[in-house]
Amino acid sequence: MCHDRVFSFPGSDYYVLIKSDVLGGFYSNIQNKCFKKEAGGQLFSRNINANPIVIERSTGPYPSDQRGRHSWKPNKEQLIKDREALFKNGLYVVGLWHTHPQATPHPSTIDRSTCEAHASLLDSSYNGFLMITVGNSGSPPNLSVYFSDRKTKNWYSLTEKTL
Repeated sequence: MCHDRVFSFPGSDYYVLIKSDVLGGFYSNIQNKCFKKEAGGQLFSRNINANPIVIERSTGPYPSDQRGRHSWKPNKEQLIKDREALFKNGLYVVGLWHTHPQATPHPSTIDRSTCEAHASLLDSSYNGFLMITVGNSGSPPNLSVYFSDRKTKNWYSLTEKTL
């Protein structure tokens, strides 16, 4: 059984809470075997600028995604379908998640560019966009959680806190 996890923004009281159901989806796609490919999807919350940002839903991966051991390229049409369907249920996209075949994951340059490209398509009410990378070891599995600030273009690493 997995539990919710909390990650705080540097130098502030803001934080992200990732619900256990969402984490279960991440964990089921961990690249803990040499033949497992990267997997990923989108992250959804009811309020894009609330404190906390509660990640209560994720999507993906899909068979139509392009996946390799060291790459994940989502099906853009499916991303749009997910956003439209979940918006009807009061959920807004707040980021992307994907796996990496490493113990302590960090977003690559390509990951950052992908995240920034997705964020640029959103309306101006968004302060930024999250990128969660799931590692292949740890108990619970290691996560890196980053926030891309739309105004400054800076990337901030969030720190895990105990509940």
